[in-house]
Amino acid sequence: MFERIDGQIRLELEDFEAELLEQLLGQMVELLDDPDVEKDPDPLAALVGMDGPTEKPADPALARLFPDGYMDDDEAASEFRMFTEPELRTKKTMSARIAQATLEHWKETYDLTDDQAQSWLLA
Repeated sequence: MFERIDGQIRLELEDFEAELLEQLLGQMVELLDDPDVEKDPDPLAALVGMDGPTEKPADPALARLFPDGYMDDDEAASEFRMFTEPELRTKKTMSARIAQATLEHWKETYDLTDDQAQSWLLA
């Protein structure tokens, strides 16, 4: 349960809930860690932000996390994905890792910072 108390956001979970969330966040990080992403991209393409994928992910879970930006225009959807997916993937991964980190120090309640709360929302 999330609750705002005196400007702080308090996260209160049962132990089994914290364990389940920790497992789910771990699975999400694994899912987002794309082994097909080229490890040594074209430096010019990376510099101008044109190094992202152009195809919709084949995995249905990833397709839900990274939907097409344009439903009626495949070319525009491909271009939109190329420019936005790498940063979205990075933000989602970082948010999930931050949420995981709060669960590593789990007690019955945990007061989240504003940044941690934002990461939980994004994860």
